[in-house]
Amino acid sequence: MTSSQLRLETARLRLDLTPEVGGSVSGFDGLGREGWTPIFRRAAKGCTDALNSALYPLVPFFGRIRGGAFVCDGRRVILPPNMAGDLSPIHGEGWRNVWTIQRHDGQTAELAFLHEPGPWPWRYEARLNFALAEHTLRIDLSCKNLSSRRMPCGLGLHPFFNCGGSPTLSAKVSSNALADQVVCGRGLDDNHDGWSGEARVVWPRSRREVLMTCADATRLQVYAPPSGDFVCVEPVQNAIGALTAPQAQWPALGITLLDQGESTRLAASFEIRDF
Repeated sequence: MTSSQLRLETARLRLDLTPEVGGSVSGFDGLGREGWTPIFRRAAKGCTDALNSALYPLVPFFGRIRGGAFVCDGRRVILPPNMAGDLSPIHGEGWRNVWTIQRHDGQTAELAFLHEPGPWPWRYEARLNFALAEHTLRIDLSCKNLSSRRMPCGLGLHPFFNCGGSPTLSAKVSSNALADQVVCGRGLDDNHDGWSGEARVVWPRSRREVLMTCADATRLQVYAPPSGDFVCVEPVQNAIGALTAPQAQWPALGITLLDQGESTRLAASFEIRDF
């Protein structure tokens, strides 16, 4: 591992963190019948872009801001693009900045990112807490507004599940039930509302499943590019395009307005089961 990586480990799970690369996870592996195998895709050695990581945080918003502008409390906010080839800023700022290690031991770690006002005109602090138990990874993401003006916020996590072995996805959402669907390589980019807070990713051949639970998000984003290398199953709080909607609609679209000193959080767990 490089000096910028931090490893958490139990007898059956290991998690590699790369705080300097957007507070990202660079690997999450589990010990099973076939030895150590990747649960999330593994980032390449020396990876410097969270887009190529195993998981990264979405803070202070999820999705694109079309045209790069929105209005909050009568003030127009204009944001620059933050991803090559896309004119619309996407997924907030946490994934494009350096996080610092606040504490860690063999099974837990806390990372922090302090944002000073710029194009996003609010000062805020985001924190990421990781905890490994025997069969479970828990991630807790929070964001605290440190500015005197109200700040809009919607959080999420962006895990890249390994597509080796053709995993299936099951989840209950308002539009329909995703029941044991093979999603890898299908060219999906779907935002589902009314998510129950549980999703299962199952690798039938290796007889392993991950139960992802999150009580703090009612939306599930599923992204499965045609390449078939990974599938992203993302717990997210706000709808796509929420910030460009009229401010009166924000609560229904998952955007929280934080007063000075207020915070919001999203906690998710990933339980690994062999069957």
